[in-house]
This record gives sequence, C-alpha cells and structure tokens, in this order.
Amino acid sequence: MGLGTHLGMTDLTAIREGQVWWIEIKTPKGRLSENQEKFRVDIEEHGGNWFLARSVEDVESLTQPMESRLLDMPTIQR
Repeated sequence: MGLGTHLGMTDLTAIREGQVWWIEIKTPKGRLSENQEKFRVDIEEHGGNWFLARSVEDVESLTQPMESRLLDMPTIQR
C-alpha cells in the first residue's frame, strides 16, 4: 500500500457534475475483495457515488446525462 492510499480504494476516481465518483474496475467475472467491499459500503453509507465497471462501456456510461444513465445502468454483481 502506498503513501496516501486506503485499503480497498477504487482504481479510478472521477468528478462529474460536481460529484465525486469512485470507480472500481473488474473483469466480467472479477469479484470484490473484502477490503474493496468495506470501502464500497463506507462510501455509500456516507452518501458517496461508488460504481463497478466491467467494461469500457460501463465507464463511458458515466458520461451520459444523469437521467439517461440511471435508466441504462448495468446490474451490479458483487
């Protein structure tokens, strides 16, 4: 673990429309580690935006307008 990092921290962090998004990248069958799951819960319990991306298209979906992105959001498998 490097200086300034947190166990389970996501692979990417982005700012969109004034909101921070924590983005974890996994293969189609990849699973979250225990630390990653704890990080996800902590972010969501504090009102944060946590996103699991399994493809380039998943990440690109974050660039869509918020209303259409919510309709097209893939089912998250943890």
